[in-house]
Amino acid sequence: MLDHVFISVSDIDRSIAFYEATLAPLGIVHTHDYDGKDGPPGHPDLKGFARTAGCSSGCARAWSKDGPLISASSPMAPPRSKPPMPPLSPRALQKSIRRERSSITTPATMPPRFEILTATASNSSTRNGSTDMTKLMIYGATGYTGRMAAEHAKAARTPLVLASRNEAALAKLSAELGVEYRVFGLDDASAIDAGLAGVSVLLNCAGPFMRTADALMTASIRSGVHYLDTAAELDSYRLAGTLDDEAKAAGVMLMPGGGGSVAMLGSLAGHAVARVNDPRKIRIALHVAGGLSRGSAISAMENVTVETLARVDGELVAIAADGIRKFDFGKGAVDCFPVTLPDLITIWRATRVPDVETFVHVTGDGFPQGDLSALPDGPSEEERLANRYQASVEVTGADGKVTHSILDTVNGYTFTAMAAAAAGRRVFGGEVRPGFQTPAALFGNGFAQTIADTSINDV
Repeated sequence: MLDHVFISVSDIDRSIAFYEATLAPLGIVHTHDYDGKDGPPGHPDLKGFARTAGCSSGCARAWSKDGPLISASSPMAPPRSKPPMPPLSPRALQKSIRRERSSITTPATMPPRFEILTATASNSSTRNGSTDMTKLMIYGATGYTGRMAAEHAKAARTPLVLASRNEAALAKLSAELGVEYRVFGLDDASAIDAGLAGVSVLLNCAGPFMRTADALMTASIRSGVHYLDTAAELDSYRLAGTLDDEAKAAGVMLMPGGGGSVAMLGSLAGHAVARVNDPRKIRIALHVAGGLSRGSAISAMENVTVETLARVDGELVAIAADGIRKFDFGKGAVDCFPVTLPDLITIWRATRVPDVETFVHVTGDGFPQGDLSALPDGPSEEERLANRYQASVEVTGADGKVTHSILDTVNGYTFTAMAAAAAGRRVFGGEVRPGFQTPAALFGNGFAQTIADTSINDV
């Protein structure tokens, strides 16, 4: 029988994206690549695919390469790990999303079949789909960030299922994107477990996360499902730390902050730390531009902390809240105030630099007042395009020398949705390390720069 199959293709990048999406439901993933320089003279570069179950390192069975030849071969030396896929620009992604939408069957022309396929609990049901293949689930898909993440995941052809407790909104979005949906709340463990059937990766976009993270993290560990979310709330990260050993024992990864400022600031901090010998202190600031979404405003109000924290000698301690400090985001120094960000946990876990301080500079409308539930879902596309985010970091070495770097990227909501969908796709494709992980530590310090047109510059 054949041990390996070579498939020659004319466009290697498009082919890899296609095979990653279509073969994943069969348990076949993009496992690793082979550098032609490691083989005999003239050997081509190869992209390897294999079933992960029962397959040791280096046992790819299908290889794609540039060129006209289709052939079969015997085993060869194990290839190297694959580099990250090149990013699509926001404009290209939007075109892809619109193209996907135009090809989706609308509710008016949909087949009449609309049956409950699984219902192991009275308040958990799966509709318009099957559970016989693994998928990425986005919980809270009908929210502002969840919807954008779902659109990006669909555009990337990630096998997808949407979930929330709001069936009417979920059914509408499911029809628009042409994907399966499931309805379940978080007050019944058996309903959550039933909802996670056939899911290998869960992306939680349902805030406030103090109401959702505990139930979904613990269910993910029970069900053997890798967990990601878009939380900016410290308690979600403390919870992941508490569950770290349990997750490792179950072979499950917990990655709160798979998208958002944690992915953004983690990449920037890691980049700057790598430039410093014996780094001792990190001061990092985020420039938040434009308005807040309704969900972000409610989450922020419910998670207001009485004290401002920093990390000193590896420990979280209370500091004075009036310690204004100037940071330059690329247009001159501006005042930034200290805040308690989850990066106090994630940057420390990724870098082990003992002292970390986090700051924010806000421009735009500031924090909304009045009835927060009456706010619009979030900033419009025009508002997001007009309000880019920046971040600035200072890393001090043991010799007292300070190194500066600046990150510039798209609006924070756009970045969060794109980064969360990209992280979910990569975890679905097999980039996993059990336990509590951060995006920069797992995907590398360059992760943020794979999102839209994000750049990091040293100053």
